[in-house]
Amino acid sequence: MHCDDWDVAAPKRLSWNQTCGDASNGVALPGMEPDIVLEHKRSGQRVVIDTKWYSSAVTRYHGRETVHSNNLYQMWAYLSSQDGMYPDQRDATGILLYAQTVDGAQRLRTCIDAHPFRVHTLDLSRRWQVIECYLRALIQAVNMDRQDLQD
Repeated sequence: MHCDDWDVAAPKRLSWNQTCGDASNGVALPGMEPDIVLEHKRSGQRVVIDTKWYSSAVTRYHGRETVHSNNLYQMWAYLSSQDGMYPDQRDATGILLYAQTVDGAQRLRTCIDAHPFRVHTLDLSRRWQVIECYLRALIQAVNMDRQDLQD
């Protein structure tokens, strides 16, 4: 995919926002490596994308369809690790991107701790041009989520 306005890193190691601690005994925090990190060249906006492949993009909890909680916790760790890391960096936004299954298209738009966050499914049986168009529109929508939050 061509993203002229974005720097793309896949995968990119993210650092924990660690403020204290001692790793002198050899024990350290694990690394965080989301599948894709986009950084807008002009604004510095960061979009963290993690891709997933399950037989179902959602799970059932107390009779309701929900996002897989472990995926949500993982994305939250990615996003919150970026808070205050760079003086010119706005809060990161996130996308959990699932391969679409027989469940059909799934979409969720929300904010978690002021981080715009989306869950989407992607139909991988489509032509690559359609997939590229969909991904471009999704990235633009997430960027708009960030602007809406600031207004």
